[in-house]
This record gives sequence, structure tokens and C-alpha cells, in this order.
Amino acid sequence: MTQLEAYKTVVDKYNDYATNDAKNGDIIQITGTSWLSNTIAWSDKRPGEGVIATHSGLCMMMFDKNTNQIRRFMLQAEANGVMPDYLSDAVCSGVRNFYVLRPKVSQDVIDIAVSKSWTSAEAKIAYDFFLLPKILMYEKMGLKSRIMANPLKDICSMYTGQKYASQFARCFDSALAKNGYVSPQDLRRDASPDEFSILWMQGITG
Repeated sequence: MTQLEAYKTVVDKYNDYATNDAKNGDIIQITGTSWLSNTIAWSDKRPGEGVIATHSGLCMMMFDKNTNQIRRFMLQAEANGVMPDYLSDAVCSGVRNFYVLRPKVSQDVIDIAVSKSWTSAEAKIAYDFFLLPKILMYEKMGLKSRIMANPLKDICSMYTGQKYASQFARCFDSALAKNGYVSPQDLRRDASPDEFSILWMQGITG
């Protein structure tokens, strides 16, 4: 596999990633184009940071024995709760760019963690609509009291960073302990090089 230094479109980048490098259990970090993504970026961006992640999802891959093909999905927390979506739709629609956090544990450990994350999603995890306004007030409006996330609900990064990654990694615990939540960009800020590789950081030129 030869990755380009930059890609013309996010679709070109996704096709290269999906065809040549995607792994079950990758955490896909997305910069979206919607008003909500722009609001998250405005509220969570810190001095000195460039473009930041505004969404996070879990890559889940299944083998279709009838066609001998790999089927790729993204488990992600959105308005309807934690739901699977086609990975191609999740990464290519309304997305400015993406990169990958890949766990540095064995694939067997990752596969078990993904399976358990799927099981927890099937238990109907609702979306925590109130957490995003709390984060906005915390980061931009001076409300510095510790925010408590609802343990029965999730936003995208709480699902990938806590429900999934906490099964084998500890690096995201500090943000949760300090703030009471984990934002999509916190996953990048706190990703330990001992526990995660940060991959597919190429830009989009188109």
C-alpha cells in the first residue's frame, strides 16, 4: 500500500483506506461540515490547534460468506442513539476529512472489544442531547464545574473512548476524570503513543 501525501477528495482517501488498510476496531475521527460540527469545533478548539475532530465512530468489519466480501460499518452515537451505518456513508457524507486512531493491542483483543461494544449498542444506548450544551458552557462560557455525563446515554466520543477503548486502554481516563466527559478532540489530545497509532493524517486538496 502506498498512501498519497494528500488526496483530492475525502472519497478518494476513504477508498484507499477502506480497500488497503481498514481494520476492525479502528476509531475513525471525523471533521464534519454541518452546523453542529462547526459549533463543536468552535466550542472545543483550543489555542494552537488547527482543524479538530468533531465526530468519532468505531469501524466494525464483517465477513459476508455468501459473497466472500468484507462489509464495513461504523458504530456511532447520533440523534437516534448508537447505531450502525455504512462506513462509506459515515466517512464520505458531510465530512471534510478524517483520520484513524488504531489500538496497539492484538487483533484478538480488539475483536472482542468491538463485539462487546456492538452488544452494548444493541441494548439501545440513547443519545445524550444535554451533554453538548454543557460542554459548550464549560469550554466557552466559563462554567468550570465538573460536567457529569449520563451513564445511560452517550455522545459519539464517549462511546468510542469509554464504552469501547476503555476495555483495553487507559489514556482517555484523565479527560473523563477531569471534565466528566470526553470530546472527539480529547481522543486525539490524550491518545497515548503506547496505546494508539495516529494514522491517515493526509490532507484534502479538492
